[in-house]
Formats: sequence, structure tokens, C-alpha cells
Amino acid sequence: MGGEALLTPDTVERLGQTTAGFEVYGFGWWRMVDAQGRLIGLRADGDLGQRLVVLPQARLVAVRQMVWYPGAEERDPFLDFFQWVPGLVAPEG
Repeated sequence: MGGEALLTPDTVERLGQTTAGFEVYGFGWWRMVDAQGRLIGLRADGDLGQRLVVLPQARLVAVRQMVWYPGAEERDPFLDFFQWVPGLVAPEG
């Protein structure tokens, strides 16, 4: 969208707040945290293999589409998509 932010930082922060009694889930999103437990991103799991990862600090949104068919899971090379995407971003520092 021409470099415009789709969500404000405050909105992203709210979406990543934990749900009572369920630390890995936020307001409709799965929370992605670093080794220190800090929120680094949000993810969504769609039906039949669709995936979405949002890494606000890196200004990165990754989408994974998949055509599902019986046996697709056994032949899927991107089962670790959620772990793979943060590796695309250079560490801060």
C-alpha cells in the first residue's frame, strides 16, 4: 500500500497480548516470542495449510498458500514455515 502501515504499532501490541490462561495465544493470533519471552511477531494458521506470519519490527508479512490433497502433509517441504520465516530477518544489533 505504498509504504503505508496497515496496522498501528498499538494495534499490533494489542493483538499480541496474551489470552488469560493461554500464554501462546493472543487476541485471535498465535504469539511468536523469542528465547527471552518477548513478543517478536504474530501468526495465523488457516485451513488446509494456509499460513500467515507478521513480524512488525522487520516490517515483514509472509504468506504461505497451499493446495491441500490427501497425503499433502507427508510431501510438504514447509512444515516448519513459522520457524523458518524469522530466520529471513537479520538479527538486530
